[in-house]
Amino acid sequence: MLEDIIRERQKKLKNLLKEDINPYPAKIKRTILISEALKDFNKLSSSKKQLFLTGRIKALRDQGNLIFIDLKDESGKIQAVLKADVLVGSPTLRRGKDNLNNFKILKQNLDVGDFLSVSGPLFKTQKGEKSI
Repeated sequence: MLEDIIRERQKKLKNLLKEDINPYPAKIKRTILISEALKDFNKLSSSKKQLFLTGRIKALRDQGNLIFIDLKDESGKIQAVLKADVLVGSPTLRRGKDNLNNFKILKQNLDVGDFLSVSGPLFKTQKGEKSI
């Protein structure tokens, strides 16, 4: 069973490398801890300030052109929402690919336990979930 998990993870790593995506960026940017973002949520969400959060994926929920991720750092947990139509290129994403293709590649290769850095403004979903 463990060997199957390792094989699957290695396959996903090869997929990312084949798409010229750096799965191990040397630098990431984090502007705030998740607990601080949640504590100051009202002020930060109304300012529409671009935040950078980093953590591990604790859960993934695929909803077609949306992916809901429970992102956890050492201080707390927040929902990250990845949208196919607004996914912006970053140093880790393949340059020259459109948002939909980058989204498809991410969707196929993200796993629970992966480290992820996300950016965007804070907002509440239709169900009232605090998100980035």
